[in-house]
Amino acid sequence: MKKTLAVKQNPLVVVTTLLILSFLFIFGYLNNRAFAEANISPNGFSLIPSSGFADLVEDVKPAVVNISSRSAQKSKVTRGGINPDLSRMSPFMKRFFQQQGKSPHVAHSLGSGFIVDESGYIVTNNHVIDGADQIEVILDSGEKLSAVLVGSEKETDLALLKVESNTPLPFVNFGNDKQARVGDWIIAIGNPFGLGGTTTTGIISARGRNINSGPYDDFIQIDAPINKGNSGGPLFNLAGEVIGVNSVIYSPNGGNVGIGFAIPASQVISVVAQLKEYGAVERGWLGVHIQELNDDLALGLGLDSAKGALVTKVQEDSPAARAGVLPGDVITAIDNNKIIVISELPLLIGYLLPGASTQMGIIRNSKAITLNVKMNPRKTDDRITDNTQPNSNNFLGLTVDILDSETRKKLNLSGEIQGVLVTSVDENTYDSRIATGDVIKQIGRKTINNPAEMKDSIDLAINQDQSVLLLQIHRNGSDRFVALKIKPQVS
Repeated sequence: MKKTLAVKQNPLVVVTTLLILSFLFIFGYLNNRAFAEANISPNGFSLIPSSGFADLVEDVKPAVVNISSRSAQKSKVTRGGINPDLSRMSPFMKRFFQQQGKSPHVAHSLGSGFIVDESGYIVTNNHVIDGADQIEVILDSGEKLSAVLVGSEKETDLALLKVESNTPLPFVNFGNDKQARVGDWIIAIGNPFGLGGTTTTGIISARGRNINSGPYDDFIQIDAPINKGNSGGPLFNLAGEVIGVNSVIYSPNGGNVGIGFAIPASQVISVVAQLKEYGAVERGWLGVHIQELNDDLALGLGLDSAKGALVTKVQEDSPAARAGVLPGDVITAIDNNKIIVISELPLLIGYLLPGASTQMGIIRNSKAITLNVKMNPRKTDDRITDNTQPNSNNFLGLTVDILDSETRKKLNLSGEIQGVLVTSVDENTYDSRIATGDVIKQIGRKTINNPAEMKDSIDLAINQDQSVLLLQIHRNGSDRFVALKIKPQVS
């Protein structure tokens, strides 16, 4: 009886089970669809590509080119690094080495580039074509075209070439690299080791990298494999837009180790526009020497944090001087762009054209001030010299002496340098960043002309219970600030 009853109830169990499974299926489908829609970028490309990158590569690859440059250089025949002594050689060997010395040595360079205009403008790295006598561009189709250099800029390592073609050339567009985020997919296409069009992919590993290659470093770090020959090639986002120019690899062994660097498109666009119109790049020039802030300097300046660029010197008749910038000011912003680290200031100034006006935010005596600055064309700044010697008064482990005419002559110091000369530094001094030969120009905001004025300033700081003394020093032709910790009084 129980067995018969159980059989009668089975259809109900089956129906209930099917309803539950149907509900779970519909819920899972809707949830997966919502997840998929949430992972589609605004331009319609999936952020998690499931079918690969073949369609994208097929669209953009025809605009990527290989670049071959040649430069003739006279070779010097040497043996073991020593020039051979021709006077001791036989006539045959002498003639051989003389002919070898006159023979030109042809240096070859291989790199990559990409077409940005159907009329034949091509972007690449400056180092790919630097010093070249001949530049040849090899299209994806295999066609070879002779190229001329329109212009280049060494500081950003960018160059613009031009080729002539009977038909419009395929080209790619720049994208907005500012929208690219760490973790986004990227694709690199180039000519590694001269192998021809090669595609690699990876993600953006970091933004805003400063690798000390120049004053305008702002690299995108990528993990897509790039090698020698990839230089000048494009870095694409998943919309097929160029967001960078592959330029530098970090390689302790000569091969790829997953760390590459690309110049961001926003910088490339600005440089290319000027190269196309003028054949050269003009940048704004502010006319200040700056140094990085640390916690001690920030404390000495009365700042809440060590953010910004500390002005150590203002050049005469410069945009900064005319705007009223003073040594000891901390530059915190250019227009609406905040300056967190020192490397951001030259980058922002470099984007400004000569004649452009900008608002500069500074902090002076713990107060925020806004100055209006009109840019000048950049120029090389004059350097001043200095060096070492003499002896007299000792304060906080520093022995200083006056700068008289004899001392100035010995140290080749110009008359505009005022202060006291550091003649020795006690090994137990509380700040090793001060060195013999430094000229102390200011303590706090007070100019120092002799050891007595230095003593007065130190005594005043101690009486005011200051823990850090801010010194402006002159060293090797430039000014900088140093935070000197005041020795606590022993009871």
